[in-house]
Amino acid sequence: MIITKTFKITTITILSVFVIINCVLLLSRFQYQKGINFMHEKAYDKAITSFTRAENLIPQIFGKTLSPRDHMCIHTKKGMAFHEQGLALWKEKGISLKVSALYKKAGTSLTKAVEIDPGDYITTYWLARTQNALESISGFLKPLEPNPYNARPLYEKAIALRPSGIEVHYSYIRYLFHKGEKKRIPELVQYMTRIYPQSYHYLKKEPFFNDSLLANMETGLLSALDQNITPISAFQALSDIQVKKQDYTKAITYYSMIKFLHKRSTTRRSEVSNSGSQTFD
Repeated sequence: MIITKTFKITTITILSVFVIINCVLLLSRFQYQKGINFMHEKAYDKAITSFTRAENLIPQIFGKTLSPRDHMCIHTKKGMAFHEQGLALWKEKGISLKVSALYKKAGTSLTKAVEIDPGDYITTYWLARTQNALESISGFLKPLEPNPYNARPLYEKAIALRPSGIEVHYSYIRYLFHKGEKKRIPELVQYMTRIYPQSYHYLKKEPFFNDSLLANMETGLLSALDQNITPISAFQALSDIQVKKQDYTKAITYYSMIKFLHKRSTTRRSEVSNSGSQTFD
C-alpha cells in the first residue's frame, strides 16, 4: 500500500511538472510569435519587448536542459530586432553612439544564440553582419584607436556552414570591398555565378564590379552550364558578357541557345498538356 501510494504521488508530481513546463513553453512561444509579427511590422521596440518576455518566461534550468532551441531562437530574433533598429536609426540620422549601442545589444543576443548552437547558419550570418556594422561604426567614431571588431572570421564561418548561401556571399564581398581587401573577390564572384547564374545581373551593378571580373564570371557561368544549373540564365549572362567584350558572334550564339531552350521548354509543356488531356478523354 505504501509503495502504491508513493508511486501515485511520484506519478502525479511528474505529470504536474510536465504540464507546467509545457504551459510555460506555450506562453513563451506565444510571446516569441508576437515578436516575429512585430518584426514584420518594423515595430522593433515592441518586438524586443516580446522576445524579452518570451525569454523571461522560461526558467534558465528549463532553457539549458529541456528547451535550448527555444532560447537560441529567442536570442537570434532579439539580436536581429536590435540590428534592424540600429540600421533604421543609422539610415535616418547617421552614425552615433546610440546606433553603436543598439548594434552592441544585437551582438550580445546573437552571441548567446551562437553559444547555444554554434552550427546555426542564420545566427552566424547575422552576427557577422552585426560585427561588420560595429567595425564600420568603431572606425568612424574612433579612427585613431585599434578596431576591436573583425567580421571576417564570422563571414568565413557562415559561408562554411552554408556554401550555397547567396546572401552571405553578397554581404561578404561588399565587406571585403569596403575594407580594401579585394584579393578574394574574383574567386567569390566566380563561385557565385557558378552556383547561381542569376547573380551575374546583380553583381555587375555593385560598386566593386569592373571588367577584370568578367573572366571569372564567364568561368563560373560555363561551369554552371556543365552542371546544368539554370542554363537559360547562364546563357543570358554569357551573351551579355560577350557583348561587353564586343564578341558579337559569340553573343549571338549564346542568344540562339536561349531561344532554343525556350522553344524546347514550350514544346515539352505542350506535350505534357496534350498527354493530360488525352488521359481524361
